[in-house]
Amino acid sequence: MAAYRRVMEVNAFGPVRVTKAFLPLIRRVKGRVVNITSEAGLHSPPSISAYHMTKRAVEFFSDALRHEMHKWGVKVVIVQPGSFARATDIALPAVYNRFVENLRNNVEEAVKEDYGMEYFDFKMEQMRSWLTVDIQGKDPNPVIDAMADAVTLTTPAHRYLVGSSFEDYVNKIWLGYFPTQWTDYTERPEKESDPKPAMLQKNI
Repeated sequence: MAAYRRVMEVNAFGPVRVTKAFLPLIRRVKGRVVNITSEAGLHSPPSISAYHMTKRAVEFFSDALRHEMHKWGVKVVIVQPGSFARATDIALPAVYNRFVENLRNNVEEAVKEDYGMEYFDFKMEQMRSWLTVDIQGKDPNPVIDAMADAVTLTTPAHRYLVGSSFEDYVNKIWLGYFPTQWTDYTERPEKESDPKPAMLQKNI
């Protein structure tokens, strides 16, 4: 729960606090609010629920704010970057290692018994590998361009979904908007040979 609260405090309440602090000034000059969320606000794979929850929360906050500010002439825009972990270093090795160690030291007994630490280590390594794969774009310029449009265009779009490549963009559309009976297999990439949770091994 501490991990959930920490991520929510930074990623969800942080943008809300900053927005609320400046909103009186923005209303008076008919300014603009641009919030950076993520494609993580469109769907959630296993193991990263806390992060994805925060992005969804900012999505909904921004949507509500857009309607509330319409009468003031204030535009509210959402920029949703796709897979840009390598461009932003969102999970530096030292930070990620500290996160994993903190989780490991605070795993509840029931979770430890059901999943087992072998499965825990497997999932953490799987996530580490995902953060460094080639699909993670190295060039942040597409996001910067979308942010510039969000700030400068007279009539910006309400949201800008920005993929790190055409394939990444299509993948985010697929995961975010297509029926779950089609897409669920994409979010469950485990192979038959992969480690299984400890409790499931006992039941085999």
